[in-house]
Amino acid sequence: ENQCRHTQTDTMLLEVDQLAEAAGDARLLVQARHARWTTSLNRGLFTECLQSTQEGIDHFQVNDRPFHIQTFGGHDPYLCAQIHRLLSLWHLGDPLESDRIADAALSQSIELQHLPTRIITTFGTVVLYRQALQAQRIRPVADPVIALCERAGIAQYSAILNIFCGWSDAALTHDPAAVDFMSKALRQFEASGSRLRLGLYETLLADACLMTGRLGQGLRHIALAHQHIEQYGEFGVRCYALVTEGSLHLAHGDLEPAEHNYLRAIEVARSQQSLGLELRAARLMADLLGRTQRADQGLSLLSPLVARFPESLETVDLVQARAWMQRAPINS
Repeated sequence: ENQCRHTQTDTMLLEVDQLAEAAGDARLLVQARHARWTTSLNRGLFTECLQSTQEGIDHFQVNDRPFHIQTFGGHDPYLCAQIHRLLSLWHLGDPLESDRIADAALSQSIELQHLPTRIITTFGTVVLYRQALQAQRIRPVADPVIALCERAGIAQYSAILNIFCGWSDAALTHDPAAVDFMSKALRQFEASGSRLRLGLYETLLADACLMTGRLGQGLRHIALAHQHIEQYGEFGVRCYALVTEGSLHLAHGDLEPAEHNYLRAIEVARSQQSLGLELRAARLMADLLGRTQRADQGLSLLSPLVARFPESLETVDLVQARAWMQRAPINS
């Protein structure tokens, strides 16, 4: 999986499932689901990921935690399941439960005092904060773990978390220096030899370029992102990349390619059952339609999606969507 060799991954997932079922060992059943939920999330199979995490949690026993950590040389699978669960729930339209799980998982990872587990939990949490457009929450969570990674010589995750911190800086300050900071961190990540989630990191860089006015550089990064997404099967990022490309074109004044990308993003989000990303893409598409005297189409697109969320729920996307709906001209 780390090298994105998905044909071999699929074969091995089936073999692991079969071996675990045949053995009837709950610990192996947990690890079989562990392998499946990570792969499912990366590919944009959010419903499948959620199911795998629930099955893994059902089989997990607290007394087996040392076995999992020592035998597989990694992190705690229970908290890993919770991280993948919360990310799937955000996509599937439950941001409140997602946020609640993130808070609990972070607290547990600190109490556990196991660095690889804390790293994975922090990584998943900052992914959530980026998805939810809560840039202000990223550095307070990531900076302490970056310091721990640097002391322990874990360069790969130090670089990954710095990429997210750079994105946060770009969102909050619009300072182009954030892009340079991210570029350096991306080079450090690539030096580790991993290609896992490279499409995501290139998209984050493109997004940061958008927020800091480096549109040409952003288009170059998003082209690389699409290339990595297709090459490595990183389909869970495809919608984010399309939305970012659309916004780069729109900022450049190119309405036709922007509309094309937003429409494709909506299609991808629907195919993946990602209500969270469908709402975001539809909100941006509605704004574009409003600019081109088609606000009625924007309302028809956006209103049914907003209605699927509780009226009391206030996420960044919902607040912006409702504000646009209120000011959109009825006849356009």
